[in-house]
Amino acid sequence: MRSLAILAALVIAVATACSPRETAEPSPSPTDSATAAPTATAAGTALPSPTTVKTPTPKPPTATPTATAIPSVVFTSDSDITERERALVQLGVLIGEEYANEQFGGGSRRTVFVHIAHAGVCISGASAIGYEICVNAASDSWVALSPDYLKLKILAHEYFHVWQHDLFCYREPKWLFEGLAEWYGYEAIIDAGLVDRIAASTERQVELQDSPIHEPLSEQEILYAAPTRPQYALWSFAAQRLMAGNSDEEVRAFCTGRRDDLTWKESFADAFGQTVEEFYEEFEVWRDGFLPYSAVE
Repeated sequence: MRSLAILAALVIAVATACSPRETAEPSPSPTDSATAAPTATAAGTALPSPTTVKTPTPKPPTATPTATAIPSVVFTSDSDITERERALVQLGVLIGEEYANEQFGGGSRRTVFVHIAHAGVCISGASAIGYEICVNAASDSWVALSPDYLKLKILAHEYFHVWQHDLFCYREPKWLFEGLAEWYGYEAIIDAGLVDRIAASTERQVELQDSPIHEPLSEQEILYAAPTRPQYALWSFAAQRLMAGNSDEEVRAFCTGRRDDLTWKESFADAFGQTVEEFYEEFEVWRDGFLPYSAVE
């Protein structure tokens, strides 16, 4: 069950999103509350409007970076970051943390530091390294994400990378490392009521239909260039298929095996009860029948 902190933060983020211009409003606070939870939204639509919104008290402007803390997460931002941008990032990370608390019995065991900037200090629009998440709110990739729930999904995705790091879950294979984060990101915003499951699936299918990926999953274990959105979509479907017969405990066991110096293939077989080669064979059969393109040319 979602906490009041999630609902309060969501209400304030929606309120700022619907305002005609940027205003200096406070960041989400666990003490704010709303009388009704937001309803689900389909892909391509705006975030829902709540029935009742608590009127926030304006904060005095500041010319220096600010810091806001929620349990186990510390936010900092450049002075030119708007309240709406700050609230959106805080909400996305909070959704990721809340989902981790519900599904894994707890999020990161260490403080997570999130920085929001308008400069090229991040590797990409949003990225996670260790216990740090960096968001470049001025990057083309970040600005292009619309509607806003896709930004929230990315932030939950990055929080899951922190959780992976916390459990020594290394970055291989690439499709599984990124695919699990992408799938959990979608699961988090679905759980928060921001999008329904069918719309989330359709969103990813459209990505693949527009830019088909014909290589088998077995050839996507190592990737040196930054993944494309269609690759993320395909990998999230692979993670979804893997999790159809497994639970979050198996994911934790896979990461624990990596910590114990097993190869990722050994850890995969121990945790998920099948070899990765067996999974590849099953996935390609499913992929060829479900996704809107042939798996291999």
